[in-house]
Amino acid sequence: MLYFGHLDAQSGWTKQLHLGALRNVNSRALQSLGPDSGYDSIGDFPQAESLGAYLNQLDRETPLAQNDPL
Repeated sequence: MLYFGHLDAQSGWTKQLHLGALRNVNSRALQSLGPDSGYDSIGDFPQAESLGAYLNQLDRETPLAQNDPL
């Protein structure tokens, strides 16, 4: 993950992670638009601590892409 984070930063890309995705939580949209059409939810709070540590380490090693420099 760190290696790919470095590559993303070098390319100026923004990382998007889909953690603990709970798919198709809106039954009306699911019926109308089909599966995986953007009506999902995220969850699983225990991932937040590890995610924070990962992003912090990545930021210390390679600046993350951002609009407003620190």
